[in-house]
Amino acid sequence: MTVLSVLAQVLAFGTQIVIAALFGAGFEMDAYLAATTIPQYVASVLLSGLGFAFVPTFVQASSTGRSDEAWATASGVINLCLLSLAGLALAGCLSAPWLIAWTTPGLAAGTQGLAARLSIIVWPTIVLTSAASLLSGIYQARGRFGWPAAVPVLGAAVTLGLVTGLSPAAGIFGLAWAVSGGLAVQAACLAFAVLASGRYRARIGLRDPMVRQILHLLWPVVLGGILTRWTPVVDRYLASNLAAGAVSHLGYAFRLVTMLAMFVSAGVATVLFPRMALHAGDRDLDGLRETLSVGLRMMWCVVAPLMAVGAALAPAVISVVFERGAFGPADTLAVSGLLQVYLPYLAGATLGNLTSRTFYALRDTRTVAAVGLVEALAYVGYAPLLTGWFGARGVAMSSVVYFSASLAWQLLVLRGRLGGRGGARLSSSILRTGLAASAGACVAWLAIRSLPDPHIRVLVGASSGLCSYAGALWLMRSPELHALFAVVHRSRTPVVSDVSQANSNGSK
Repeated sequence: MTVLSVLAQVLAFGTQIVIAALFGAGFEMDAYLAATTIPQYVASVLLSGLGFAFVPTFVQASSTGRSDEAWATASGVINLCLLSLAGLALAGCLSAPWLIAWTTPGLAAGTQGLAARLSIIVWPTIVLTSAASLLSGIYQARGRFGWPAAVPVLGAAVTLGLVTGLSPAAGIFGLAWAVSGGLAVQAACLAFAVLASGRYRARIGLRDPMVRQILHLLWPVVLGGILTRWTPVVDRYLASNLAAGAVSHLGYAFRLVTMLAMFVSAGVATVLFPRMALHAGDRDLDGLRETLSVGLRMMWCVVAPLMAVGAALAPAVISVVFERGAFGPADTLAVSGLLQVYLPYLAGATLGNLTSRTFYALRDTRTVAAVGLVEALAYVGYAPLLTGWFGARGVAMSSVVYFSASLAWQLLVLRGRLGGRGGARLSSSILRTGLAASAGACVAWLAIRSLPDPHIRVLVGASSGLCSYAGALWLMRSPELHALFAVVHRSRTPVVSDVSQANSNGSK
């Protein structure tokens, strides 16, 4: 899962390089980001909790011998979701000019008009995204992770090829069609395998008790998500009132950190979630607590050096990656500064990906929705203040505060829900890894101070920083480091077993 996720992100990263060279931070890129704001918001609201409500129900039905009932439920949920999103996509296309004017009022009239025309291409992608998400959930619920992890790689390759081929001639419209094409390929590949199995049924099944159960679990998440997922909309609204190019600069920086977050958390969180659902279904809180603890510690081993060493290398990295074509030195300076502010977002986004799934494994969707509502209302209060004080950096700071606070309360609540044990081990692991990452960042910064060429700075800084980080962990006898080596050398051994064994050896 992790290897395929990395490959998909590498291809997506290549797409971002091409996009930056073609469009830089000009009005076309601002228009495209404005056009994607509401469709992405709608998709995140409806899909963020759907998989988490669906997977535990499907897993438990399948594990108790009710395979036919599980597939009937899956068919009903898929059909209901696709029909609903198709209606929303049509409404979005018809109301695009009004939505653009409402969400990005600070953009020039010409940019808003371009964004409205792009919206007609962008809105249907929410149907494709939902289809890919639900079909992937079916595979993962059945313990099959290879194909749903490989399909995004194929989709990313198609997108990269289409962007390279279409955008030079069709401009920003070529980018919109390229993204749509990549999503269509993903949905088609996943749908073909499911249809070929002969288990899919053309039914909605609103009277199905399991479909109703999923909808009952889902409605608090959707209701809360209407507010809790609106932070990108707020960010885009605030950025549109800043200097020209601010929307694009924030978009490039945020896209980089979200890609890093996907790289770190996608494989671990996706593989562990069905196991967490089984622990929760069996009321095995000790097993659920251990799985969560291992996942958090393993993620933090990767997140901590990315944050620390990445902050030291950000200007050089942005220069090497993006500074060509329409993306100039001024853009490098702006995006690298925003990236340094955004990097702590990684901790909240990646670790929070696992803690939130724990609530969903426990079938507790209301706590996340209720507290998320409070967080979102607070965000509307402090995000404009930070933006007024610090400009575009204030927008980035707001996201960091939001996700960090969300992770903090989830950890506190889960500690009480899961028995209140194991906190000292998790805290010591986070502190130990954080200190090692800080040491690596200091070494990286010192190593590149006198190096003028950005390519050499990235190479020397990354190698020296990461080697210093690994060396510090080794000196501290980190059980997580030993577990990572064990996973690399023995790929068939479960991660939980490796870390548990490393803990045991460390205590001995």
